[in-house]
Amino acid sequence: MTVKFTLQPPEVTKRLRKEFDHKRLNKVFVLWLYRTGRLNPYSHEINLIRASRGLAPSGFDVHHIVPLSGGGLNKFSNMCLIERSLHKFINKKCFDPALKGIKVGETVTIDVPDFPRVALRREYNGWIDKVLQQTRNSGNWYRFLRKG
Repeated sequence: MTVKFTLQPPEVTKRLRKEFDHKRLNKVFVLWLYRTGRLNPYSHEINLIRASRGLAPSGFDVHHIVPLSGGGLNKFSNMCLIERSLHKFINKKCFDPALKGIKVGETVTIDVPDFPRVALRREYNGWIDKVLQQTRNSGNWYRFLRKG
């Protein structure tokens, strides 16, 4: 999937982040996943008790598919529950290099996987290997990802 990322002014990103935090949209999103049964297939890997209280399971984050700083919105269609190590990998290996040196208002396209509502790292090992083959310091990332 190709994401169009248009760097937003810092005040826009700050406002959207504040809205996300103030309305506790991460909690609302996790509760929605739980109540609609979208977490059931992962019940052997995800703590559903935490999810039933609106808490992200241990080792998971609510991820904006198109980041707020890139024009993404606080809508469920732009969110997924993602394993933390995969989340860090995407930010460091996909977004950070592509955004180096861009200015407010500039647009870049970034290739990322088409994430479902719940994304586990093991489901993306092939894609991770491909990305790591194209970058240096792969060994450090392999160690990091295998720990998580």
